[in-house]
This record gives sequence, C-alpha cells and structure tokens, in this order.
Amino acid sequence: MQTIDITSLDREARARLTGELKSAAKAREAVVIRGAAGAWQHELAADETAADFHALALSLMSHPAPVALSVDGAVTGFGVALVLAADVVVASAGATLSTGGGATALATGAFRLLATAVSPAFAAALAYTGRTLSRAESIAAGLVVDADVEVIDTAGAMAVKRASVADRLAGLTDALAYDALLARTVSS
Repeated sequence: MQTIDITSLDREARARLTGELKSAAKAREAVVIRGAAGAWQHELAADETAADFHALALSLMSHPAPVALSVDGAVTGFGVALVLAADVVVASAGATLSTGGGATALATGAFRLLATAVSPAFAAALAYTGRTLSRAESIAAGLVVDADVEVIDTAGAMAVKRASVADRLAGLTDALAYDALLARTVSS
C-alpha cells in the first residue's frame, strides 16, 4: 500500500498526486491519501480548467486498487469531488464538506459525483445553497466513515472496486465536460 501526504490541491500538488497515482496503478497498489486541515479546499481559479480536475478525479475512480482518503478540516470545491471519487473516506472530528455554489459544484465535478452518491434532490439542494455538512451529517449521508479502514482481503477489495466503479465511470467523462460547460455559462 502506498501512502501519499498532501498539503494542498494547487497545481503542483495535483501534478505530484497524479504522478504518484500512476506509479501505484502500475504496481496495482492500494493508495491512502492523507491531507491535513486546509489541504482539501480548492475552488477553480481563472487560469485552471475543469478538465484538469476531472482527470484527477477519474484517475482515483479508475485506479485498479482501492483508494482511501483521510480528510481533516473543511473540504470544499474540488476537494469534495475527490472525496466522492475515492473508494473510502475517513473523516476527522473537524471535517466538513461543502460543494460551494452551483457553478463551483458543476465545474469541479462535485455535483455530478454527489448526485450518484446521494439522491439527486439532496445533491441539488447542497449545490443550490452551498450548505456545509458536518462530519456527522456526512457520515449519515454515507459520504464518509468515522474509523480507519484496513484492507484485509486485497484481492476481494480489488474485485469490489471494479464492481462498484464500472457503472459510475460509464459516460462520466462526457457528463463532467457538460457540467463544466454549464458552469461557464452560469459564471459568465
């Protein structure tokens, strides 16, 4: 298992994370990505494209072995998309989740992934309002868990991963591109 520590989701950190995920994928290793408080906050900057973010979220989802995230503090914007793209997310006592507003939720991919994880109506309400979910609410919604996860059956975990991701990946790239287009029209 490979452990990757991140301190932010800026361009440099995303490039390093992408490289380490590719290396782990070649070795078919499970990955744990740990981020300290503040590491999971990222809104789309003017010079960034949604495609940059979508590629990283898709690489988490399509990774051949389980991907676990350990989150602390506020998780916003693209951080929410990564949480939703991971197989298992362990949230610290101070963790909160917020998609941001509708345009941010669309551009980062958080809305599309959230709508497949919870009911579309709940996802829409979160995107419309930008409401922040507490750790307890995130656990109740099934978005995160409250305990460390130890993979005891690697082969079985990889099979579960393949089964759980196949339907979610079908058409997701096109859907994320469409959502990014919608976000651009809203913010212009």
